Amino acid sequence: MTGSYAVRTESGTLYAIHLDPPRSVMRLAQDRNPTRRYEDLPAAELRRDGEAIKLLKIIELEVGRRGLMWLDVRLDGFPTLRGTTQVLSIARLQANGAS
Repeated sequence: MTGSYAVRTESGTLYAIHLDPPRSVMRLAQDRNPTRRYEDLPAAELRRDGEAIKLLKIIELEVGRRGLMWLDVRLDGFPTLRGTTQVLSIARLQANGAS
């Protein structure tokens, strides 16, 4: 796959995922209110939130399931496995960033 996508999860987090080189993921915690299931559990703050992180591999990313990705969070090529809460939507972004 190619292109850029906005991925929303139950915790209220938004991920901007860019599949064209250089592949990257940007996480914006609590971009929206969480679903009822997570309303009492605020989204955790994770290292490098709001920054583009090198995307090494998407293990799973499907609406209705939890996401799982390998990222280069540490900037040393040593992979970090990062999971998401259940994915609510995946929308392709246009070249200007709009969905």
